[in-house]
Amino acid sequence: WRRFIVLAYFIVFLIIIIIGASFTQPADEAVQFVGEGTNFGDVIELNEDFAQNPGTLLQVTVVWGLDGLDQDSGYRYDELIVGEVEYDRDFDPSSVAAQDLVL
Repeated sequence: WRRFIVLAYFIVFLIIIIIGASFTQPADEAVQFVGEGTNFGDVIELNEDFAQNPGTLLQVTVVWGLDGLDQDSGYRYDELIVGEVEYDRDFDPSSVAAQDLVL
C-alpha cells in the first residue's frame, strides 16, 4: 500500500506541474544569460552587429597576373604611392587553370 501512496503523491505533483505549465506565457523580451558590462557580454554585443553595417564592410579586390611590386619607386610611409606593379608576362587569363581559379 506504500507504493500507492507514493504513486498518488507523484500523480498529484504531476497534475500541479501541468496546471502551472498551462498558465505560463512566452517572455516579452529575450532572456539574457550574461549580464551587461561583463567581458563575455561585451563580446556578444560586439558580435551582434559585426559586418552587418554597410560602413563596416570591407572592399576586397582580387587580381591575377601580377608578378610583384617594385617598391623602389614608391614611398615607404605613403600608403597611396606604394610603387610600380610588375605584371607577369607569362600569365594567360584564358587558360583553363586561370578560369578554374575565377570560378
